[in-house]
Amino acid sequence: MRVGAVELPDLTEIFPTKYVRRHGGRSIFNASQDDDFSWMLRMIDENRYYDHLGIWSPVIDRDKRITAAAEER
Repeated sequence: MRVGAVELPDLTEIFPTKYVRRHGGRSIFNASQDDDFSWMLRMIDENRYYDHLGIWSPVIDRDKRITAAAEER
């Protein structure tokens, strides 16, 4: 049995004023107050972002290094 791709919502369309567009088409979430962090965490939970296939990778990348450094503090 093959598992199909899951469509996640485009948060840049849901809350465009909270994103800064960068060269190359990248968008960065700009959390300027505590409520912004709460909103992002709610979106992650509601959409079960980390439960989807393809989100996690066995490679130690920049995100994993940043998360590990934050956990050490």
